[in-house]
Amino acid sequence: MKFLVILICLAANYLWRKDLDRIDDAWFYFLQNKLKLAVSSRTETYPRAWIAGLLILLILPLLVLLLVLTLLEGLFFGLATMAVHVLILLMAFDRTHPGLIVQEYLDHWREGDFEACIHYLENELDCEFLPEPGDVGALHQAVSRLYLYRCFEKMFVMFFWYVLTGPMGVLFAYLCYQLRDSNRGAELGNSRAIVQRIIILIEWLPLRLLAITLCLVGDFENCFNRLRQTPLIDEADASETIHGLATCALADKNFTDANVKGDAVQTDSPSFRLRAEQEIHAFRGLLERSQVVWLCFIALFTIFGMQI
Repeated sequence: MKFLVILICLAANYLWRKDLDRIDDAWFYFLQNKLKLAVSSRTETYPRAWIAGLLILLILPLLVLLLVLTLLEGLFFGLATMAVHVLILLMAFDRTHPGLIVQEYLDHWREGDFEACIHYLENELDCEFLPEPGDVGALHQAVSRLYLYRCFEKMFVMFFWYVLTGPMGVLFAYLCYQLRDSNRGAELGNSRAIVQRIIILIEWLPLRLLAITLCLVGDFENCFNRLRQTPLIDEADASETIHGLATCALADKNFTDANVKGDAVQTDSPSFRLRAEQEIHAFRGLLERSQVVWLCFIALFTIFGMQI
């Protein structure tokens, strides 16, 4: 069933109309705000009350999901349970598709509308530290890095934990990412370091599996050499790690070191914009081929009944 659920979600992501919002996650912000109010009223008496708020925010949705899955088990020949799986995975995917996520950005990039590109970087890819408006090379680097990481965290991480643990693991990963990305008040702000540590653990295995996949679908020697240099216990920014690996996996590596930094061409020139667009498309190809490899392995596990 898991393989079928993944295919349904990928198809829905691809066909999802742009003007339709994603699956509503207002429930998370409602629960978070309620907990913030509860924690703030007890902070003076219990300085560590934020820990209880964090645990409730992570555990309560999991308990609700477990209850729903228990009640729906076997209902309508399992279709009700499958529907819940699809809903959870679609919520985690957040309409992420390698071929569509940066299409709007590339439209602005071709036109030379870099202000719109920065706006896209801030609003769609959640960039915290925006490049200077005139630094086109830094803009391209930031978009490439966050594009790769967005596909990793929203798709490959969710693939891995869904196959391994089902919707419970997907929801837990989703909650951790939401906690990291959402606006944090002073009461829950102390939990940021803990949540980041959890995310490092969540991403550790999927990151290395994706790295091996990039070796297979790209330039094996360069990518594998880069992978060998990556520490086994690595707490560096995962987006930088993925970007470095994907860059090494590209067949045409001459672009990244010189052109992006503006050493070989002017970064505001049409030739630079063309080469930068080509690199984005190359990254897209790597991600789509990696996605196919993962799907093939999941299908093999399904066909041969090798349940993880």
